[in-house]
Amino acid sequence: MYDAAAGVSPDALDQDIAAAAGSIIATLNHLLLVDRSWMSQLNDDGEAPDSVDAVLFDDLAELREARERDDARILAFVERLKDEDLGRTVRYHTIRQPLVEELPLTAVLTYGFTHHVHHRGELWAGLTRVGATLRPYDFLCFKRETNPGRLARVA
Repeated sequence: MYDAAAGVSPDALDQDIAAAAGSIIATLNHLLLVDRSWMSQLNDDGEAPDSVDAVLFDDLAELREARERDDARILAFVERLKDEDLGRTVRYHTIRQPLVEELPLTAVLTYGFTHHVHHRGELWAGLTRVGATLRPYDFLCFKRETNPGRLARVA
């Protein structure tokens, strides 16, 4: 997504694409903020944001650097998990509504990934709308590209 976004003008990144967050740059910032909120609560790692609607980075290159740093933190967190961790109950607070709730860690992780999928769909549509060149986004295409030989063709 970031490669595609880098291929369009800053004006295109700020254009309203009818996404929940509005623009491409706002949606990318939203995903970063939500991940920071979860990581601050799951891992006591980093500062919790006050909002998931702020634009921390107007500059795409700076946003990408922050995204890559945060992705490394998330990956390190997930790699440290043991099977028994997945069933533990997580108490968390929401940002938009001042609620404290509990869910199993597996549900929280599932939510995090499906939340990304939702907004990546918006980004795909928005980037297409502003004329970006996008690589195939389908999961199986990704797996074929990143794990050749792992998906065996049977016919």
